[in-house]
Amino acid sequence: HRVVVRALRSARFEQLIRDWRVCLATIGPAPKTAAASTDHLAAQRIGKAHRRILKKGGNLGQDPPAAALHKLRIDAKKLRYLLEFFKSLYPKREIRERIKELKKLQDILGGFNDMQVQRDRLTAFAENLHADPAVGASTILTLGRLAGILEQRQEDHRLAFHDAFVEFSSPTVRAAYDRLIDG
Repeated sequence: HRVVVRALRSARFEQLIRDWRVCLATIGPAPKTAAASTDHLAAQRIGKAHRRILKKGGNLGQDPPAAALHKLRIDAKKLRYLLEFFKSLYPKREIRERIKELKKLQDILGGFNDMQVQRDRLTAFAENLHADPAVGASTILTLGRLAGILEQRQEDHRLAFHDAFVEFSSPTVRAAYDRLIDG
């Protein structure tokens, strides 16, 4: 606290503030087109991210591979970041609904990914233990059972993904995104 207070009271900081005020005074007011440009940029980015999810998710089929679901999860994160970042530009209720719909899809994709990561770690752990002669077969079998449980949970997420994606890509949600983007 003392270090911060000393820095804020220093001549160097006072000079920084004076220079900053001069800089701000020379910039002048923002052009009237700035808000329109921000609206346009937000709509463009959100629209592109939404279309990417619809395209990738729509091409996955009934038994999507883990790598494809992971990529879709990343795309969903990007859309969520855009919605959160630009939310002040949109009606609160509308943006809240879009985030809620997306969050449902993200939760399923995140759960699927979590199960995959845990399975991979368990498998690596079991391989390391298998090389140790002091580790009994029951330990390796227990890890195998745990991996099986994780695999079933991952499959549950895969099945839930299909239903969630159908809902997320429904005509109603698409129309809501169109309103958000065109509005």
